[in-house]
Amino acid sequence: MSLSARDRIERDSVPEPNSGCWLWLRAVRPKSNGDYGVLWTGDKLVGAHRFSFEAFTGPIPDGLYVCHSCDNPICVNPEHLFVGTQRENLEDCDRKGRWPSRGGAKNGNAKITEADVAEMRRLRREGHKTLLIAYRFGISWRAAQAICAGTAWQHVEHAA
Repeated sequence: MSLSARDRIERDSVPEPNSGCWLWLRAVRPKSNGDYGVLWTGDKLVGAHRFSFEAFTGPIPDGLYVCHSCDNPICVNPEHLFVGTQRENLEDCDRKGRWPSRGGAKNGNAKITEADVAEMRRLRREGHKTLLIAYRFGISWRAAQAICAGTAWQHVEHAA
């Protein structure tokens, strides 16, 4: 017996109690602005957030994006998803200060500090899941994995 789309989303995500996000626990596909959850639906790979939107809300109109009000690319909570044009999505990004070219004085793309890196590594050593560490610090799972392994932010001392 195969699972319904809703059951599949609920099985493969976990609620994050502070934000209300449903964190996707399966595969992610890296993108330039974050890792998005993905899954196979028969013959094609689709975004988990798009799959969730369709399962809980309905069809996505042609040419529209499924956007995150929570700005968390692995969130599949249908209450955090809305459809919009590419322009609306970019305007939302700009309004929230997530436009990569408009950053801080040192590095416009930096989302964390050296102190955050040390804390992330400490949490990982204590057994915390990389996915939840990534969410806590607002970065992608892949970035958190590289930081915790010491292959990123190498200038920050990596305690054993």
